[in-house]
Amino acid sequence: MSRIPCEMFETIDKAIDTGYTDTMSLSTDMFKLAGEIREHKELEIPTKKGFIRKRKLIVPFNVSDLINSILNTEFEEYEKWINKKVKGKYKREKQIYHINYTLKDYNFYYNPRTYYLSIMIKHQELLGNAKFEIMNNIRDIFQNYFGLEDKYLKNLDRATKLSRIDYKRDHRYKDEQHLSLIKFIVDIAPDGIVGNNYKKLDERDEHLDIEDFDDIEYMKKYKSSSNKTAEFVIYDKQLEQEDKFRKGKITQEELEYFEKVIRFEVRIKNGKLNNLKTYKNWTLDKDIDNYKDENVADELFNYYAEQVFFSEPFYRLDVAKRIISESKLPKLSKYNMKDKLRKLLNAINKNGYTYTQQNYKFSSETFNNHISILRNELHINPLTFPTTWTDKEGNTHKTTYTTIPNFIQMRNCMYDSNEEAIIPSKLRELMEKEKYKWT
Repeated sequence: MSRIPCEMFETIDKAIDTGYTDTMSLSTDMFKLAGEIREHKELEIPTKKGFIRKRKLIVPFNVSDLINSILNTEFEEYEKWINKKVKGKYKREKQIYHINYTLKDYNFYYNPRTYYLSIMIKHQELLGNAKFEIMNNIRDIFQNYFGLEDKYLKNLDRATKLSRIDYKRDHRYKDEQHLSLIKFIVDIAPDGIVGNNYKKLDERDEHLDIEDFDDIEYMKKYKSSSNKTAEFVIYDKQLEQEDKFRKGKITQEELEYFEKVIRFEVRIKNGKLNNLKTYKNWTLDKDIDNYKDENVADELFNYYAEQVFFSEPFYRLDVAKRIISESKLPKLSKYNMKDKLRKLLNAINKNGYTYTQQNYKFSSETFNNHISILRNELHINPLTFPTTWTDKEGNTHKTTYTTIPNFIQMRNCMYDSNEEAIIPSKLRELMEKEKYKWT
């Protein structure tokens, strides 16, 4: 994938995101915050067959004292089952974690296995704020809420690094037919992205507080089969907000803002952030301002999302085939290219992109070539929608749409901006009024 060289960020001012960044997580190393170095000692542990050597982390008093001081401030313990790898095999193990949701826009989560304190920052607090503003707010919380001494605060910048950033785009559908067609396209979209290394899973997401919805109806998640460093997630934002409204977590204004909204979210996790520091011509440091830059946000989002939904608008199947028929593609001596492309669109529309790719009559190289002709020469998205659609009651109707905009493209999405406020003024006033005050 093409990348923006790191030199660019040394010469231009940072372009703080206009609503692209949904949430961000920072990790504070409790050892560095306490001014300590991580040290291990070798232990010999007796077993039935003799002894095994194991490295154990030495935790100085200063680190333990600092952790206890923070956790005594309204942190709650909760249990979580994890898959722990032991001798090449995974086994289920219960772990105790600590979490604090007291501050509206800053959620704190302590992991006792790693000695890291994670800070998850919500969208409204990130909007338009540069690194120095975010870090100043965190410093205020550590000082005034957690009561940390100056000797710890002086280490805060060095101890705190970006560990995850989620980019989002919201698309508002027009009516039930439009939503039905979007869901159809999601269903036939490729099951694998990034060299077929990712698999599409229907599952509830631990990042969201959802319990009551049908998972398949609610969400699609593209998750790596070999690692968890990046994810591409699609979910019904209105359903999520309805659930939060029933639980009293949001207001009527916030609920109304996300009416008829589908969210598309790319999550870049710590492993991927580490890889991008040295990846080819990307070489981007794990700096908050770097990843909140609009150019970086767009490129990372597009890299994952366009491998699923491409970049062209979506056509109704009969309209796309008519465009092929009226085109000036040359006839080959043995096969009619137009016929092959029409049959390819039929197959993808009926069986899905991945199945068609895996069972294509010709070679995989030919499949890729035909997809390239559709996209680059005819500007047709390989994902088309049918001539009929089914409503919630199971009734079938004729599709009146001939084309719908590509819902992942920025020009077709909603966003927040200090310069161009698409977010309703009532909601913006509400957010300003309810921001947490530390004084």
